[in-house]
Amino acid sequence: MCKHSNFKHQLYMTCCQKYFDCTYCHREYHQGDDVKNKILNIKCKECQKKQSCSNICINPKCKIQFAFDYCDKCAVWSDSKLHHCHSCKICYFNVLEELIHCDGCQKCYYKSSFDDHKCNLNKDDYQCQICFEKISISNKKYYYLKCNHIIHHECYDSYKKICEQQHKTITCGLCRERI
Repeated sequence: MCKHSNFKHQLYMTCCQKYFDCTYCHREYHQGDDVKNKILNIKCKECQKKQSCSNICINPKCKIQFAFDYCDKCAVWSDSKLHHCHSCKICYFNVLEELIHCDGCQKCYYKSSFDDHKCNLNKDDYQCQICFEKISISNKKYYYLKCNHIIHHECYDSYKKICEQQHKTITCGLCRERI
């Protein structure tokens, strides 16, 4: 049983020649090895029909939706809203509002904070400022702060609680700008 999602399909990975419930389960199977996800096909958990990547079962008697959202360019499924950026060539998860691509940073920002962002030219440094987990391999929801640093929702909640208990101002852990 998958602890990452509740998708209604399984992914057949060519490197392992077996089915997994999600790409994170596949990554855990390899115990941290950096493997590329190569999905040959998918299988509906309801009717067991093998098929190419999509978000709806092709079996006319089944036709269940596999996940809340799906990107056919990246072959990614999500329990939340996705946004595929053609410039970044990736999908952003947990999209809460419209995203705008910044050509300087080579990443996307929420429209509401785009005008205030500072271009981050260190494109490989996308990690949570608290736990330092790389966002590219994380399954956790995260925020972009006004200062352009990133923090997981759960790390922010813990950090905020500690700051409130100690009567300290909540600031970015890296640049100390007020959050």
